[in-house]
Amino acid sequence: MVFIAGTQIHGASATFLNSPAPLTQDPELAAKMQDYWISFVKTMDPNGGKNDSSEVQRQTWPKYLLNGRNETSFSVLEVHGSDVGVKADEDTNSRYDFLLGHSEKITN
Repeated sequence: MVFIAGTQIHGASATFLNSPAPLTQDPELAAKMQDYWISFVKTMDPNGGKNDSSEVQRQTWPKYLLNGRNETSFSVLEVHGSDVGVKADEDTNSRYDFLLGHSEKITN
């Protein structure tokens, strides 16, 4: 997930996940984020089920999959302000594929 809302620092999503939605700076975004997490905990799918206390519509959170060339071609959820969308994961490319393919050999 790319989270560009709130303070843009590490852990910025915590307010939206751990506080009652009405108390956050963006209650609708908090309700969406809490729905994703609750659905994932209940069903192992962030798109499964909806939190009964929320009436907000959510963008489908795509699965992380390999493309046909056995390379990573992932989409991630992007939260930008109050908007939630999907974008290509910028951290996946041929360098990542190389490291993933050699992960058994790589040590700290």
